[in-house]
Amino acid sequence: MSKITSKKRPFPQVVSDLRECVFSVIRLRTLADGQHFATPLGSGFFVSPNVFFTCYHVLNTVQAPHQPADQYLLVNNFGQSGGAILVDDTPIGSNIRLYPEKDSALVQVPRASAQQKFIVLDFGDTPVGMDIGVAGYPLARLRADANNVLQFDGLIYRVARGVVTTGFRQNIQTQSGDPLIREVDTIEVNFLFVPGNSGGPIFDAESGRVYAFVHGYRAEKIAENYFDSIPHNVSQGAPAKHVETLHAIYSVGIRLNNIRAELQANGVAL
Repeated sequence: MSKITSKKRPFPQVVSDLRECVFSVIRLRTLADGQHFATPLGSGFFVSPNVFFTCYHVLNTVQAPHQPADQYLLVNNFGQSGGAILVDDTPIGSNIRLYPEKDSALVQVPRASAQQKFIVLDFGDTPVGMDIGVAGYPLARLRADANNVLQFDGLIYRVARGVVTTGFRQNIQTQSGDPLIREVDTIEVNFLFVPGNSGGPIFDAESGRVYAFVHGYRAEKIAENYFDSIPHNVSQGAPAKHVETLHAIYSVGIRLNNIRAELQANGVAL
């Protein structure tokens, strides 16, 4: 078994261990004119040696849907080392299972090593004040070298730490046209998840046990005021007055207990 330890240990060691399980998700697509595109979509993590979890909205939204010929690279970057695992057989309903109303996707990864590290799942409570971390590959950037070979130095593993500020059951509004995420157990934290974090694990800061995954954030407007613009800016063409808006921002995670049955149905030991 290649499950990482869940013993209590310092936070830097927890995030170092998780680094072997958390990957950036890259879509590879060939267009009709022969052009090749590689697009970083988000993050995800292994839940068994050959089953990978990410968000539905990472793989298949109305704005950027999965196509039958798409391939995916799962990339982890250790700075001077790392690895990329190709997922090249991607029929939906077979190697890719989508659960849009839970913003979840499970990917079978036949090319993964039998020794691929995977996380420890926990379906227990996430009490308010629980010390948690997040990990993933936000703000991912890709480039190709002179030989048109992809370079992964723009995929940077980033972590953050905070506490669960609340938890409740809710519907989540999605992008226009995507299925509503219905009646899921969620947690909120008061630091910002950014693009590319989606699909990454939310884990106990002391043990690395994963309770939830990153969905996104909500911004509630709490104040809006009109102010006089700086005279110099007005002289350069800015309007005489401008609006400043203050938002309360909470990041939203979806608890793994929402997809417990789907994980088990896909061969993930609970």
